[in-house]
Amino acid sequence: MSTLKVNGIRHTGASSDAITTASDGTATAKLTEVSGGQLSHRNLIRNGGMRVSQRSTSNGSVGTGSGYPALDRWAYNIDLPGGVSNFTVSQETDAPDGGFAASLKITPNQSRSGSLSGADRVFIQHKLEAQDVRGSGWDYTDASKYMTYSFYIKSNLTGIVTVEVNAPDTSSSYQYYHETISISSANTWERKSIKIYGNANLVFNNDNDVGMVLNFHLMSGPTFNSGSLTTGSWHDNTSGNRSSSSNIDITSSSSNYVSLTGVQLEVGDMTKFEHISYGDDLQRCQRYYQKYTSISWRVYTANVHRSATPLAVRMRAGATVTKTYNNQTNYGTDNTGCSVGDMIQWDIQRSGASTGVVDNANGTLTFDSEL
Repeated sequence: MSTLKVNGIRHTGASSDAITTASDGTATAKLTEVSGGQLSHRNLIRNGGMRVSQRSTSNGSVGTGSGYPALDRWAYNIDLPGGVSNFTVSQETDAPDGGFAASLKITPNQSRSGSLSGADRVFIQHKLEAQDVRGSGWDYTDASKYMTYSFYIKSNLTGIVTVEVNAPDTSSSYQYYHETISISSANTWERKSIKIYGNANLVFNNDNDVGMVLNFHLMSGPTFNSGSLTTGSWHDNTSGNRSSSSNIDITSSSSNYVSLTGVQLEVGDMTKFEHISYGDDLQRCQRYYQKYTSISWRVYTANVHRSATPLAVRMRAGATVTKTYNNQTNYGTDNTGCSVGDMIQWDIQRSGASTGVVDNANGTLTFDSEL
């Protein structure tokens, strides 16, 4: 091994050094981008480090359907096979080295009976706003330009996992993109990555609706894998071509699990996971969901109690407001007024007695504006 000793590195046409070295072994560099992407805020994924879990740190009754069971911004899309009633999705402290503190874990509470059929599936999803993809700096209509999707994965299973990208604003002929990764070692954190190349037909609207859906296929039935899986290019939405016939099956045993963390989507080549503060992570998640506990209010003799609640951050769109009461006496219809602004106005309408005071302590307010 040899050592190159220089004071600086400069392009032949430049008037100053791009990298200047110092006698203490450090260097000063004039960087304009990192691996093809910007210097900060590279990661389009929200809660990629799995630290934020406003709803619950564990949900043991995740069944057929879709939604956000526990960790913020991480959804599921499930149609359960025979024998499996539900899953547990939880936030765990098990995580790879490198500054990680948490992971998402999913495990079936029962084992599958019989063979997979029809649209049986277990997909873990992350949804992005169209305007965030459109404005990310990715030249998505250029087939030579790409984004890199990277993540840490751990499972007792080994084998193929299909990674699916859906661009719903695009015509049906170019709506899906697939790659596969392989879990090589059981019960071991492994970092994987795929490249997502552009296509002249891609469309991402400049709005706050769903622009990209990223799916991990943890089990898929013949509806999704009976055709021919195309990888590395955008193709149509034929359902049978959406998953590998060799994909792992998390439902084959109640002892199976898959864990994820360090999920990153960035323009250009893969870089180290972009760690940010917990406060920044939480604020990014609160654009889609906010939860407040220990809320107290009082309803007096008037029939309607009205409150304007300030929000931590401006939400993506008009939110669904849910209120819980510890004291239900004389509470009637909830009339919720909701806006996109920095405050949400909501009413509690009394339908019972017209006099007296009704108290509530330690109530809960949630605001849901998920994609």
